[in-house]
Amino acid sequence: MKRRTYLSGAVAVLASFAGCTDDGSSAATSTDQSPTQSQSGLIVKDVQVIEYKPKDYEDRPEVAGTLEATVEYAGTGSITVESFRITGDVPRPHDATRTGRFTNPSGDSIDSIDIESSESQQIQMVHEPLYYVDLSSENGRTQEELDTSTCTGETRTATLHFETENQGTIERQIELEFGGESVEFDEFAPDFGCTNVTVVSVSP
Repeated sequence: MKRRTYLSGAVAVLASFAGCTDDGSSAATSTDQSPTQSQSGLIVKDVQVIEYKPKDYEDRPEVAGTLEATVEYAGTGSITVESFRITGDVPRPHDATRTGRFTNPSGDSIDSIDIESSESQQIQMVHEPLYYVDLSSENGRTQEELDTSTCTGETRTATLHFETENQGTIERQIELEFGGESVEFDEFAPDFGCTNVTVVSVSP
């Protein structure tokens, strides 16, 4: 398993940020908000693309599967992250049936993680949003057609969602470039992935 890394560089804490309400709508910012409501203090320091070796095809290159983020809490007290998911223009975005389960650095699947002030934590999505599912049977497309429609070097925009216990949903925009070639990596699915997916940018 290999990782491709994006370093955010000098990422400032947002002066103000409105989370999402339970129904998915944006919460309005008001003048009487407390600092913890208007300023999340969550810094995305690093995002990595995690690659996987194709199953049953040891001679084939690794393909992009999921994302791992290093986040730091710059606020006071602590913050509890309960979900890490992605929506937008990726092959398998999270939806109501994929709730954003994640793992800690040891690879253990966990329901939440506490991040203390000035502390950094790595969290990785369990649901792999970066590979394609069963494209070989979609309209009978050939491998050549897959190569020209999936891993073309185009940049796509998506949104990272960090759902927290005490500050609602914190969102960051991410741009990913899908390049390389499409490779089948599961004999029984079959699933495909791109051999070169990179993180172009992540909003602070």
